[in-house]
Amino acid sequence: MPQADPIEGARQRRISPVSRGDRVKRLLWSMVEMTLYRCSFHTWSGWRAFLLRRFGARIGRECTIRRTSRVYYPWKLEMGDMSCLGDAAQVYNLGPVTLGKRATLSQEAYICAGTHDYTQITMPLVTLPITKTRPTAGTRISSPPSSTKFASGSAFSSSAFTDTRLVNGA
Repeated sequence: MPQADPIEGARQRRISPVSRGDRVKRLLWSMVEMTLYRCSFHTWSGWRAFLLRRFGARIGRECTIRRTSRVYYPWKLEMGDMSCLGDAAQVYNLGPVTLGKRATLSQEAYICAGTHDYTQITMPLVTLPITKTRPTAGTRISSPPSSTKFASGSAFSSSAFTDTRLVNGA
């Protein structure tokens, strides 16, 4: 089997998998997020839902969206009725993220719907959907105290906390 050229692999890693259109939308969203979204009153969840919808998010009724929450790609976010993005919650949604009815992404929680395939020299981006739905009751995804927060592909993990029941709803 021929050995992969590390120089060519490094060149390939510099090529963005994100389309030019998505980069333009991301730039526009960043400007809106840093001004109209973040500078709104803390009780204006409806206004923030409106802004997210304008950028393609599917937001249910009566959602709570805190002004300090961050959403990387609004067009890849879906929130069910009465779901919540808490203070300083971060949704790094390189792939689709769905919060079902009454699901909560609690304060300072971080979810990431993407990673890299480290087994290949070019380290291509791998995007996995994150879906949190539970029809019988609301579910909360929260940050464990004093540890690194990370969720990818519907699995919650960190060096100090690896219980997947928070995301899987068990």
